[in-house]
Amino acid sequence: MARKKNRHLNIAHKRAKRKQDAKSRQRQMALRKQRMLESAKSDEEQLQDRIMKSGLLVDEPEFENIGFDTDLLRQNVQELLASPKVEKNAGDVELTEENRLKAISERFRDEVLPCLITPNFLQQISQSLKACETRLKRIGAREKAEIAFVTRLFFDLAEPASLSLHPLILNICIRMLEGLSAQSQLAEDEREVVQSILSDLLTFSQGEEIQDYQSHTIHQEDSDSPDNGYEQSSEVADELVDEEASVYNPLTIPPEELPAKALYKNLDWVKVRQTIEMRDGYQLVADAEQQVEFTHTTQQRYITLTADRLLLQCPRKAQLKVAMQEIEQLCGQSVFYLAKIVDE
Repeated sequence: MARKKNRHLNIAHKRAKRKQDAKSRQRQMALRKQRMLESAKSDEEQLQDRIMKSGLLVDEPEFENIGFDTDLLRQNVQELLASPKVEKNAGDVELTEENRLKAISERFRDEVLPCLITPNFLQQISQSLKACETRLKRIGAREKAEIAFVTRLFFDLAEPASLSLHPLILNICIRMLEGLSAQSQLAEDEREVVQSILSDLLTFSQGEEIQDYQSHTIHQEDSDSPDNGYEQSSEVADELVDEEASVYNPLTIPPEELPAKALYKNLDWVKVRQTIEMRDGYQLVADAEQQVEFTHTTQQRYITLTADRLLLQCPRKAQLKVAMQEIEQLCGQSVFYLAKIVDE
């Protein structure tokens, strides 16, 4: 009788122990998830901080001779100067000279500056960022090297038109305008316009507007996709798969020809790599110590995975949306979305 009673007590004890262990595991999983979310939020804040500090790179020796086409810059200033000296607002009230200069400055920032970012200029920027990053690593300036790395990655992903308000671009433009303003052959009215534009850019680069702009850039979404682009009819998806299967050879199309890109923070290198490797359709095409690359055997997708980043590439926006949905479902909390760029 005593033995039977002890057996019941042991069963009850084991049952209670299992419940306690289950609760403990749940608490640990919840704590881990919270830490991962906090880590992801912290990483997002660090990314934005790196972008804001990228303007400081203009003082590094690699950027000493980097700038826009001087003749093109002055030509645009002269064209702005040739705009009507007297404008009227909606109430037919003549604008003051101060307001006219303000309007010219805003036009320079919104219309002219994007046109100055030519492919040749971007190539010089990319090369300078790479050289700057290498030198800073060599001398042990890790934080600045990280800023150069993040900036180069950002420039490689972004559309040229979206870079005009980037802190590094603004500081390069400010430096050039300061040099243009100091030229003795500059006419008085030209100098007045240049100084007005310069003042506007200095104010803009130090204000909340640039921080709001950078925050929006990190989280940018397509304005024509109310569901964030993650829902797509099966009919459209099937058409994409059929089209891709008929024309795509993963070994013949390099990632440079896949302009639709999504960048993620990788929170668990080993888990994410194993998850993609085990997923049907993905093929490992490059395996190095610090980086692995996957392609898809039937769909136009390319994944570059490093210790802390996952870069997903597709040929078009619609295909990228489908691929992003799959990656986020596969990897779950192991990846954190940072930015999306479509250079179409």
